[in-house]
Amino acid sequence: MNASDTRNKADTKVSAGMNGKLANVIKEMCNNRSLNFDQHEQARKQVLIMDEVDGMSGGDRGGISDLIETIKKSKLPIICIANDKYNQKLKSLKNYCLELDWYKPSEDQMARRCLGICSQEGLSVNEATLKELCRTCNGDVRLVLGQLQMLRLKARSLTYDQVKGRAGTSKDADMSPFECARRLLDPAFSPNPSKPGGMTTSGRLDLYFADPDLVPLLVQENYLNHRPMIAQDEQQRLRAIAKAADCLSQGDVMNTTLRKSNNWNLMPAVGVLGTLMPSQYMTGSREPFNLWPGESNFPRFTAWMGNFSHGNKQKRLLGELTTTMASSGHVSLHRASVRLDYSSALRTLLTKPLQRYEEEGIPQTLSIMQNYCISKEQMEFVLDVTKFKTKKDWGEDPYKDVPTKVKSAFTRRFNQEGLVPKCNTMIEDTGIIKGKGAKGKVAVSKAKAKKKVVEEDEEDGEGEEGEEGKKRSQEEEDKEEEEQDELSTDDPDVLEARLKQEGVQFQQASGKASGRGSGRGGGGKG
Repeated sequence: MNASDTRNKADTKVSAGMNGKLANVIKEMCNNRSLNFDQHEQARKQVLIMDEVDGMSGGDRGGISDLIETIKKSKLPIICIANDKYNQKLKSLKNYCLELDWYKPSEDQMARRCLGICSQEGLSVNEATLKELCRTCNGDVRLVLGQLQMLRLKARSLTYDQVKGRAGTSKDADMSPFECARRLLDPAFSPNPSKPGGMTTSGRLDLYFADPDLVPLLVQENYLNHRPMIAQDEQQRLRAIAKAADCLSQGDVMNTTLRKSNNWNLMPAVGVLGTLMPSQYMTGSREPFNLWPGESNFPRFTAWMGNFSHGNKQKRLLGELTTTMASSGHVSLHRASVRLDYSSALRTLLTKPLQRYEEEGIPQTLSIMQNYCISKEQMEFVLDVTKFKTKKDWGEDPYKDVPTKVKSAFTRRFNQEGLVPKCNTMIEDTGIIKGKGAKGKVAVSKAKAKKKVVEEDEEDGEGEEGEEGKKRSQEEEDKEEEEQDELSTDDPDVLEARLKQEGVQFQQASGKASGRGSGRGGGGKG
């Protein structure tokens, strides 16, 4: 049963089984006691082979789940073959199967087996020739046997030169970016026409085009771990490293220009300058001088992707911190000033009270966070970006010296009090509510009440009342905005009348002298 067969879920209808539907036939063969009756007397054994099961979920609906049910009830052995056992489609199927890994046979194993076949078929050939044939076929047994069959029809002997001279007999195979980077830095594949197995510049450029995004990054990550063949001493090795680094830098600049201008005709030049030339300078035996303890001596994966993702996250968090600090109204700043000027000062202001006074310093830290609209996550970001990889005291994280009980008390206190916004606008689910202080709290409570009324009207299905509620809410909101606009007038008489209606009593000072009212009005000019 291969991928060309329809392997949908079995039908429960009797007519589908009688019509010979493939899934029903399999179930009958695996489960039917009448068909399997007295099989111990039969010499012929039966087995069900499901080939390419990792492709069953594409067009075969319910195939994997039905196969699992068949495995549970089957009286026949079932062999499932997959090309990619790590496919997510096979996650449930793997729980009911015994996993057996199969590896591609080596060139020596294939050559010995093919040598026996050639002797039986009357083809004279040595083992070295067969090894070269297996290498050009990339370990494909069927391709090797097909090549030997075609050669046997024309001749009774095969030499090494004939195998090397047969152009177009090699198999095109997908090569991983890791293998491409390894070959670019491996001296066995260096462009040396006089050396067997050497690659030409065109062949090395094909390795770059296998993955033009990842192969240059892998070369950049591993070129320092090779001792170049052109270097006779450490001084020449340093010169080769400098030239390779310069080529990598210029190739990156050209790659940026290529992608900005969409001039893809520059791709070969980018590959030569940014990948082939650095790898040619550093081609040699692998000799990692900065190998981590316990690390295998294999090409490393590029660290650029992780650093790029981390950098984008830091930029996003820095932008959020800048926005919230600017909304507090105390500072006018941009991202560069927050990172270069404010972050170090905030680290000291937020951690010193906790270090010095422990739990008694929590109110002081919370007050600073309130003044600058800093949340707990933003505080952790400030402490993270101000850490440095140094043994000096100024580079260490001061928050790690705070006792654990103080950290727990600080977190509980922060969660209880919450972060009260100090900006002029507060965004709620119902929209933007203007004002702050007591007036803002009243507006928030009214907005929540309006939202609750509208939701109740919608749930009860009273469309007309819901529309009237929305109109009343809109009228009340417009009235509040008019009152706020009237309160913000510059006419002292109008302001006095409005404040008296609000219950605020004060007296205007005469002349140019400034007076102080008895209420919230503060000082004013008469």
